[in-house]
Amino acid sequence: MAMKMTLEGIICALITPLTEQEKIDERGVDKLLERVVGGGIKTLLALGSTGEQATLRDAEKRRLLQVVKNAMPAGVALIVGTGDTGTLRAIDNAKMAQDAGADAVIVTPPSYYLFDDGALLNYYERIAEAIELPIILYNISRYTGNKLSLELVKRLSADQRIIGIKDSDRDMDYFHKLLERTHAQKHFSVIQGSDRLFVESFVAGAPAGVSVTANIYPELTVSLYDHYRRGDIGGAQARQQRNLELVKVIIRHGCFPVELKTAAAGLGLCRAVASSPFPVLSEQDCQRLVHDVRKIMAGE
Repeated sequence: MAMKMTLEGIICALITPLTEQEKIDERGVDKLLERVVGGGIKTLLALGSTGEQATLRDAEKRRLLQVVKNAMPAGVALIVGTGDTGTLRAIDNAKMAQDAGADAVIVTPPSYYLFDDGALLNYYERIAEAIELPIILYNISRYTGNKLSLELVKRLSADQRIIGIKDSDRDMDYFHKLLERTHAQKHFSVIQGSDRLFVESFVAGAPAGVSVTANIYPELTVSLYDHYRRGDIGGAQARQQRNLELVKVIIRHGCFPVELKTAAAGLGLCRAVASSPFPVLSEQDCQRLVHDVRKIMAGE
């Protein structure tokens, strides 16, 4: 493997700044990373669900990774989303991420078709054989239609090339069972993929959480984690409640990540442009959304 990847603290699931032509907005990427890293984030996740990995053209994915790597300061790690609808497509994505200098890849199971554990085991093992980067499993069954079973995760966790799983199903019973089933594998981490469940997950044993709100307000979730690490659970919970208010705003129209990009645009980070067929919010909705985000950030 190229390096030892540590999953710890708050990881930002980056939005992908775009122009009206759905090209990478390079200035927007620079400003976004300045905001995110300046707010205390040490690990970035590009081309995840928040980054529109499933809808972007391959050329723009490649360009995004180039721009992100050029803008990243030393000491910041990069995880890249590379899951796809088929094994060879996912391998191509993973090799692209490796060539771009990623520190690890995070891999959803295939979407569209439904597969059993045997097929998914083959999918992940072939990806692991094809690259030299650490692999993070990614469970988000409401998007993929394929939930990673506890037995499959337990089996994959024994593979030293597979260093963890990001669970975004918001099912804490499943999350606790993941922690239990993989506890013996010291190289393997179970991390939380929902901003809503950070404190409960950290207390249960998760070493990291992947935040979407960190695109616009990284200091909040970084502070949440710092309070947890200091043993101030009450302080962490207060920050989680404030973060939950932010989450409610950026999902209110049911077209995430459009709302998050709109908030980022209102803060001067990038354009409020998402890849087609994501909708465009009305001017009134945009103004109200940005107003509400600013109020939360101001502590009002």
